[in-house]
Amino acid sequence: MKKINYLLFFITWANTHLIAQSTKTKGSVMYNQILVFDTINGTVENETESFLYFDTEKKQSVYVWDRKSKSKSQKLVKKGDGSMYLKVKNGASDPIGNIVFKDYSSQNLICRDYVQELRIISDTYMIDWKIDEETKNIQDMVLQKAECDFRGRHYIAWFNPKIPIPDGPWKLRGLPGLIIEAYDEKKHVQFNFTSLTLSAEFTEKIEAPTEGKRVVYDCAQFTAAHYEMIRDLTKGVVAKAQQVGGTFQGGGNVYTNTIERCY
Repeated sequence: MKKINYLLFFITWANTHLIAQSTKTKGSVMYNQILVFDTINGTVENETESFLYFDTEKKQSVYVWDRKSKSKSQKLVKKGDGSMYLKVKNGASDPIGNIVFKDYSSQNLICRDYVQELRIISDTYMIDWKIDEETKNIQDMVLQKAECDFRGRHYIAWFNPKIPIPDGPWKLRGLPGLIIEAYDEKKHVQFNFTSLTLSAEFTEKIEAPTEGKRVVYDCAQFTAAHYEMIRDLTKGVVAKAQQVGGTFQGGGNVYTNTIERCY
């Protein structure tokens, strides 16, 4: 009887220990991030590689994108009707890029973002997820579906419950598993899975960004600033479109999209 009890104790201890160990890991996820800024004319699209680096012992992560890259490019792509749209790949501002720093023990996060100027943004929020029983496979991972309304968009996320890390791309977080893929229902914002690496060392520092104008997140303020920034981006694009024999429908005037919206 004692041997059986010892055996049961050992199995219970081993299972608990292995589960605990499995949640104490470093890792990274690479996404292909796509943002469509002009959703009426489809004239401004930004596509870039983005990375989530997490350390579950520290209970912290950083999500980074738009870093200065040799592959950075902007090009006008002609549609069948002769109109053009601007496609930006790895459109970066400096080698540090944009950052979202998360601490799993807090509802607060710190962002580094260029919205007309470099800003360090303090943000606080919770996401009310609705978890669905629907599943799908991505690269041998069985993922579960969840949906939420967040900052003016309805998001669909696919998370891996076998990787119990409450994190994901950008500001998406709070599910009982790592978010592998996410997008809003209109596909204006997409985080498409590229690769996952677990239990691996990396050189990325998981720490809050510090250099920049410190502000507290205000949705209306940042929506207006994003609109103006996108208009500025396209001032020279109309002339460039004319040089290659096309037209740029947006004309630098009408934009309907920002990542976060107040309506």
